[in-house]
Amino acid sequence: MLSFGSTRHGSRRASLEALLADGTSVGTATTSPRIGTAHAVSFQCGGTFSASFGTGTYSGAGALALEAGGAAGTVTGSIILSAGKDALVATISEGSTVRAADGDGRYTLHLVLDVTGGSHRFRHVAGALLLDGTAVGAQWGPYAVSAALSGSISHHRR
Repeated sequence: MLSFGSTRHGSRRASLEALLADGTSVGTATTSPRIGTAHAVSFQCGGTFSASFGTGTYSGAGALALEAGGAAGTVTGSIILSAGKDALVATISEGSTVRAADGDGRYTLHLVLDVTGGSHRFRHVAGALLLDGTAVGAQWGPYAVSAALSGSISHHRR
């Protein structure tokens, strides 16, 4: 489960609220090779999470740029965490990687998520989240994804 703990700083009128992520997420990812490029792969992902602000779904899309042999690569794209009217929008940033792990069809994931905004109560948020986990599946997927999420985001209330 993905959970957020909340801490407040400052006065009630102009307070800064930090939301700390600590938990896990589960879902699936599918990939497809890009035409004309042997080392570029598109992906789509989705799943569920549970947080103190509610339960919901996540979805994302992006690209993997694989090294020769496909044992490792870098990841770019974006992910949205949605719970009712509230949503967090994150860009998959520099330092995000996927690597072949022990066993055929098993990969380790390390995603650096730069939270760039959201909707409703998360309109003015910023911060960073880390997603570390594994993806297991046949070539091109679907992959079963299980990951731990950590980090924090904050916003100013007006």
